[in-house]
Amino acid sequence: MQVYRPLYEAYVYRNGGMFDLRPLHMFYEPAIVKGKEVQRFTKIADPKVIAQLRAIRARMYPGP
Repeated sequence: MQVYRPLYEAYVYRNGGMFDLRPLHMFYEPAIVKGKEVQRFTKIADPKVIAQLRAIRARMYPGP
């Protein structure tokens, strides 16, 4: 199992949880986006996107 903190309005977050669980294999399988198979995760290097994600994280998970 993989434990993670989503940066989207996940079911667990809407219901008071801070973390979600998924089977580990889901993180290594490709995803289907608009009918095309794509890598589920890629490294984010764009500073603007990183800043946006940090703002989302700060809003969703306030505190230290």
